[in-house]
Formats: sequence, C-alpha cells, structure tokens
Amino acid sequence: MKTSFRQVAQTVIVVVVAVVALVAAAYLIYVYVHANAADRKDMLVKVAVDLLLLSSIFLIALVTSDRFRHLSQIRDLKAVVLNPLLQAISGLKDGPYTKVADIPWESLFRDARNVYLVVQGWDGWQGEVAQPLTRFLKAGGKLHIALPALPHNGESDGPRVRNLAIAAERTGVSIEEQQREIELTATGLLNFAKSTIGLANARKQVTVAYTDRTNWFCGIYFDPNILLISTYQHKEPGKKIGETVVPSFVVNTRQFPRLKSWFATEWEHLTRQRPW
Repeated sequence: MKTSFRQVAQTVIVVVVAVVALVAAAYLIYVYVHANAADRKDMLVKVAVDLLLLSSIFLIALVTSDRFRHLSQIRDLKAVVLNPLLQAISGLKDGPYTKVADIPWESLFRDARNVYLVVQGWDGWQGEVAQPLTRFLKAGGKLHIALPALPHNGESDGPRVRNLAIAAERTGVSIEEQQREIELTATGLLNFAKSTIGLANARKQVTVAYTDRTNWFCGIYFDPNILLISTYQHKEPGKKIGETVVPSFVVNTRQFPRLKSWFATEWEHLTRQRPW
C-alpha cells in the first residue's frame, strides 16, 4: 500500500510532538520538585496550557485528515479544544462571575500571602468568605483594607461628604446607611480577625486605610499574582445594588503584569502607601 505525503507528514508531527512532550515533561518535573510552594500552582497552570498547545498541534493533523470531512465535526472540535485553549492563553483564570457565592474564594486565598481589599463598603464581606479567610489568617496572612474616609462631625462639604453621597446614591440607600456600612466593613473584619487569631495578631495582620479620593472599582489583590476585579455600577431602577448583575473577573497578573502595576498605583494613590 502506497503511503501518501500527508500520512508521512502526520506521522512526523506526531513523533515530534511526542518527543517534545517527553522532554518538556522531564524538565517540568525537575523544576516542580525544586520550586517553592507558592510557585507550584502557577506551574501547574502553565503545564495545562502547554499540554493544550501540544494537543492542538496534534489535533490540527487530525483535522486535515479524512476523519474530519464534515464541518460539524470541526465545529465540535473548536468548541471542545480551541475555545478553552484561547481562554487559557488570555490569562483569565476564571469568570465572569455574577454572584459572590460563585467566586472560588478557597483557591484564591490558598496561596496568598497578602490580600489587598479596595471597596466602597461591604459589611458582609467576612461572612461570604469565613472559612478561607480563617485559614488565611491562621497561616499568618495579612489583610489590607482601603475604605472611603468618613466626614468629621459637623463637616458639610469637601471630598469626604461628596464621596459618601455618591456611594449612597449609587447603592440606593441613605447617607446614614452608607456610612454605617463603611464603619461595619472595618469593624466587622477586625472583630472577625480578633476572634480568629487573637487581638495581638489581629493588630499585626489586619490594617485599615481611609482615602479622601473617589474609588470606582472593587478590587481584591491576592499577592503574589491574582487579581479579582469588578466595576461599580449604578443600581437599576426599582432595585437595590445587590440585585443588579455585575461581572467579576479573576486574572493572573503574571500573564498581564500591567494589571499588577495598575493596581499598585491605584492603591498608592488611594492610601498614600505602597502595597508591596
């Protein structure tokens, strides 16, 4: 039986991919064994991306063969292989999420050393992530919180008054309710930490900074390289802010280093302190 050029080419591609995969696997195993715990999770993600790339090369050879004559089969292949591959390359670890409960808090906290929380107010935050936050604090993790500064008694004008009014209007609550939420965000997290790791450790591991500047995004940075980012939206007519769907994204900043620089700059502008 005569062997066609296409068959020879496909065989060569398969052999080359197999050899490259074996060499890459040996190298990655060596590096993984000698890596520290903080880098191992990222290495596993990179391994998954590399495997997808190698698999895609192999599948291209199959697509060009007679097995995939029908367009419907190629569409199925694109949906199963190409779309996840593009998502992995893009750097988006997951998302978008439209519900707080669906965000993978456990995995986000697991490898973090410091967590930087930028919000206009979220007094129920510690309740949403009680278990992973407990493990994070007990492991010595540090929580840094940036909140809007509240007006002084009798203050009727200025950036603090304006920012509080904007946040209250956006969330559809009174200024008094918005002020109480900001207060409870700080005290709630501090009290949670005290009950979890004791007063002395809570003072060392949880810090709160207040800003006179307007903050238009909700951001949580899980040091060293994961950013949870969500924009603040105006409430829909007749609904409270919690009923309005807003997307949140989890991004690996090793693949998008400019996002890490952007967050660090924003944190410094808001709190007048460098995050790391």
